[in-house]
Amino acid sequence: MKWNLEGNSSLLPTMRTDVSLTHKKEAKKIIIDAKFYKNMFQENFGKSSFHSHNMYQLFTYMMHQAEDQDIRGILIYPYNGTTINEIYRWNKRTTMEVMTLNLDDTWADIYENLMKVVKESHIGSKNVPYLEPTRI
Repeated sequence: MKWNLEGNSSLLPTMRTDVSLTHKKEAKKIIIDAKFYKNMFQENFGKSSFHSHNMYQLFTYMMHQAEDQDIRGILIYPYNGTTINEIYRWNKRTTMEVMTLNLDDTWADIYENLMKVVKESHIGSKNVPYLEPTRI
């Protein structure tokens, strides 16, 4: 992925998503970034929030996509006793999500849970299938 910036690009870090899924027939893309922390929250002055650098990283990936695409950015953390499934809307074509995934589940359950995430759409007002992944 390239930076949409003018200037000396040789000094910019490389942007690499963990997973990027592009719809074959529609202008839709899912960008997934997986994190592995003991605690998915940071604390500042007694207030818990998601790690800001993870949110900034995913948002940067999302803002460097084609403007004609529906973009869905998803941060996935391992379940550690707290279930999270938050959705934030930037505009009608762009959402950012933060969720947990229980890695103690069976592989089949982990697969099914990830497929549910990929098939959902939180873009616009409809909840329609996003794309049809195939088993590898």
